[in-house]
Amino acid sequence: MKPLYYRCDERRFVFASEVKAFLALDRSTPNINLAYLATSISTQQYLLSTPQTLLQDVKRLEAGHSLIRFGNLAPNLQRRSGSGQPLSGSGFTARIRRYI
Repeated sequence: MKPLYYRCDERRFVFASEVKAFLALDRSTPNINLAYLATSISTQQYLLSTPQTLLQDVKRLEAGHSLIRFGNLAPNLQRRSGSGQPLSGSGFTARIRRYI
């Protein structure tokens, strides 16, 4: 299963299944997350347990989390229900109603 990557700024909310997709959005030089890069090199592995990515403004949605965003509000990240299972239809509806 592929992870979900996203970026949210004052103009738009975008998401993709690969970080490189965000490079096509802007013609400017990307902002590199130097802390992530340094840790990746020093540990010789990609940091899949963190929401950080190589691009400064792009985040990875962590496993077991959902992301909800309405209008211009900042994204709301939440872990799945305590059982580790996705919320039922009624449980999901109840959460959505909190934001409306």
